[in-house]
Amino acid sequence: MWQTESEKELQKNRVILSFLSVIFIGVLALNLSKSRAAFENLEITELSFIQENTLIAVSEPCYIDGYYWQMDDYCWQNVNADVGEYHPIYDPNCHLVVCEWLLRTDGIEHWNEWSGPYNLEIFKTIDQQLTEIIKRESGGDPKICNRDDCGSGMGLCQFISTTWNDTLEKMKEEYEELNPGSKIEIN
Repeated sequence: MWQTESEKELQKNRVILSFLSVIFIGVLALNLSKSRAAFENLEITELSFIQENTLIAVSEPCYIDGYYWQMDDYCWQNVNADVGEYHPIYDPNCHLVVCEWLLRTDGIEHWNEWSGPYNLEIFKTIDQQLTEIIKRESGGDPKICNRDDCGSGMGLCQFISTTWNDTLEKMKEEYEELNPGSKIEIN
């Protein structure tokens, strides 16, 4: 059976298109695997989609090699259940540093004690554990209070006032020890 010229051209174009598709898919797969590997190796900043239209930067560069950390002067404020929405406990930048510091020093014991077993050992990194805590405790809403009242939990990691205040004191001691001559005031 004889093929017309247009049928031969169509068949040739299909072969070329198939070949180009295979190359495109191969290049796409290679680039996806490279970008995934690069993303998995991020240790400083991990972005997590926790709440609709909310991006939370977990572990902004407050830790370098696990020893150095810093927090804005504004963040060093004690809290009580009556503070307004502009207190640092509701500021994601302040809250995440305190929450991550507590997680790094206390492990998950604090959240297991108050929230029941978390089983966060399945997560490989502090960032993954922190993301899971935020997802469970606040759903990513930095301005949220516990459903009972603000005295039962505030902010992303749902700190109670005594935990926040005690953690700031411990952070202050560590910071001043790691940075001789520096002095932090907690308001």
